[in-house]
Amino acid sequence: MGRVIWICSVVMGVLLLAMTGGLGALRASSEPSSTVLTVKESDDGTQYYALLHLETGRFIQLTSAYDRVTLIGTSPDGHWLYFVETKWRERLYQGELYGRLRRVSLIPHALRDELLFERINFSGAKFSPDYQWMLYNDDVTGHLIAANLSTGKQVNLNHKLPVGQKAYSRYSCIFDGEWMLFSARDWIADVNIQYRTRLDDSPLEYMGTSDRLTIGHNKPQNGKWYVGYSGPGNQYYGVRDDFQQHFLIEFPQFVDYITFDSWISDEIVLFYGYRATDLRTLFAVRLSDGQIVWTFEKVAQYWYSPENNRMFVLFVDFVFQRSIVMAISPDGTERHFVPIPRGEEMFTELNVWEWAPENEWWYYAINNYYTDRYELHRLSADWKTEELLWTDKHPLKIVGQQGQRLFFAAITASRTHELTDFYQLDTDALDVKRIIQPSLPTWMVDINGPNIEREFQPISLMVVGGGLMGALLWVRVAKKYRQS
Repeated sequence: MGRVIWICSVVMGVLLLAMTGGLGALRASSEPSSTVLTVKESDDGTQYYALLHLETGRFIQLTSAYDRVTLIGTSPDGHWLYFVETKWRERLYQGELYGRLRRVSLIPHALRDELLFERINFSGAKFSPDYQWMLYNDDVTGHLIAANLSTGKQVNLNHKLPVGQKAYSRYSCIFDGEWMLFSARDWIADVNIQYRTRLDDSPLEYMGTSDRLTIGHNKPQNGKWYVGYSGPGNQYYGVRDDFQQHFLIEFPQFVDYITFDSWISDEIVLFYGYRATDLRTLFAVRLSDGQIVWTFEKVAQYWYSPENNRMFVLFVDFVFQRSIVMAISPDGTERHFVPIPRGEEMFTELNVWEWAPENEWWYYAINNYYTDRYELHRLSADWKTEELLWTDKHPLKIVGQQGQRLFFAAITASRTHELTDFYQLDTDALDVKRIIQPSLPTWMVDINGPNIEREFQPISLMVVGGGLMGALLWVRVAKKYRQS
């Protein structure tokens, strides 16, 4: 009899383990796994942030209604939304008085709203890449302030400087690991001086002096050069990270205005230039020697994927009334022409999603110049087969993909990202289903969605719980069986 009881307890433990694991899997699968960060406008004109679940179209309100947000960002771990808010009546000459810095948890089951700073008088602000610091200019004192988001400590960079020098605006500050680099102006000597600091009580470290040259852009972690600038718009420099060498980057004379865009590798920088009667001209520059490695003129749009190491460039041939799309590696050695829909159509907008050589298909949205319609297409990985999947009167933005489901949105304008419809595409059956049509104005803030990690994992906890219960039953019955 005891042997039968022992066997039954073992079977019960196994069944309990399977049942709890199954329940955990069911609960986990029922939770929406990805979201899009949005801002919604209420009937009275106030706005609030919300998470939009991709699969269900359900909104979760994150913040109370406010009048105006001047800065917003999501922490690298995807757990927190940081934003600086102010009232319209507090606006004064491009600055903000009595602003507030808040952060809101992006974990749907653990929503928290925290006030970090209040009554700050700021002219713009920016976060460090790790979201440990916020920089802003105090509109009342004119000082450059670094505020620690964890401890609340505020460091006045102007108080660290010698008499007669003043820190520049936040635009001349960059973060490089544990250091923050910034420029100060010596008005008597008429030079810029570069410093770095750890933003604690340690003294400033002098890095070098330059004639109106400012370091204003972060470099890659493994990069050895900074991008410096001087003058109103078209004087850019390569600056070695020890500040012992810098040189002027020479661009062609036909470009009127040059702007830094981004790093596309550890040593290649993307710039774009304008002419008065032309579209953009892209320049990929190797910063170690200042060489232009490739150029594209008449560019209507471009899109870069750091994960897949490809730049997609859309440029227009107005003579033959056609558009050309090329996928190019940062150094320009690998190039592919992307097939144009039906061969000779002309379009002026491109939105590419998740291109990778190992994918069977990759997806992109375009504006068809001739039909005045916006289209969703897919292209095979061998660059040979192209298919039209959806057309819409509004611009289309691809939002995300989960397995065989691709999510995309129709918006009123590409700059505002105001939603008119939200769709789901079954990439196997190629069926499109509308998820939501917002009744109130809704803007997409992060069209890729925050990378939210769950703090509660029901599968593992329930499996462990079931296993422990089964083990306890096993031990208890086995002890009884031995005693009998």
